[in-house]
Amino acid sequence: GAGLPSPATGGGSISIELPAPDAGQTEEVASASPLPYLTYAHSQQLCADSIRREQTKLWEIQHEDHIRSRKDREVLIRVPEGVGEDLQVRVCLSNMPETLLVPFGAKAGEVVNCDVPKVPPLTSAQQRWQLLEVCMMTRLKWVKVEACAQWPGGWATDEGRRERKFEAMRTLRGRRMGLVLRTICEEDILG
Repeated sequence: GAGLPSPATGGGSISIELPAPDAGQTEEVASASPLPYLTYAHSQQLCADSIRREQTKLWEIQHEDHIRSRKDREVLIRVPEGVGEDLQVRVCLSNMPETLLVPFGAKAGEVVNCDVPKVPPLTSAQQRWQLLEVCMMTRLKWVKVEACAQWPGGWATDEGRRERKFEAMRTLRGRRMGLVLRTICEEDILG
């Protein structure tokens, strides 16, 4: 095993069992670092003894917050006739069209709780990307369509691009953002 000096004790060592380096690795690389060939698999093995996420205080606080703010994320609806296999229902909440998922097994006419789709608060980089790349750079090309049996005529565009652009604009609105606690990276606090 490789012995590493422990910074806490000022000279003791921590023993870590690692496999031998590849045959092609030179002595200079092997002597440059105490852990020259630590791979992702090795780092996962070293972190296996860490506390599981469900046992941390942060997870407990986030879980309590999730349960406490559940009323703000739910809406009562009466299941309409003709709900498809995708279990989606389009409704208008606070002057915004939303798509809600009906719980599996709900029958027409039944009153059920549905979760309102919310997004976590976006970082500044995510907001910038949504605004520049999706909203401003996505140009919708409109073409004139002649009247036919399926379409009354007028102008049409690619519905996929149009929906993606409008979904990005809805995501940027503050009313779409959910109430969540941000995850804190432990390295930022300790280091």
